Amino acid sequence: MTPIVLGVPSQFFIAIASLGVMIFYSLQLTIAFLMAFLLIAAVNLLFLPTLQQKTRAQIVLGAILILDESTAALDPIIEAEVLDNIIPQKIPNHNYN
Repeated sequence: MTPIVLGVPSQFFIAIASLGVMIFYSLQLTIAFLMAFLLIAAVNLLFLPTLQQKTRAQIVLGAILILDESTAALDPIIEAEVLDNIIPQKIPNHNYN
């Protein structure tokens, strides 16, 4: 078994024990913490598609920069065909030439 599989139950137990200590120490602070946690989780889920799209765009741009040297000796028509076959979708507002 991997350490991750073995570590998850112990981390879950630590989280539950910590939550119990927080509730014992101060119920109001625990509620405030849980509300802040839910707010942060909701904001992350709300912006997740945008972040994924921007990350994919950066990966594609990185691939284009790597291919720049290997396609430099090609004529423009062949270079465009190579890039069209490699890149599934064009990145908006980007000049490929």
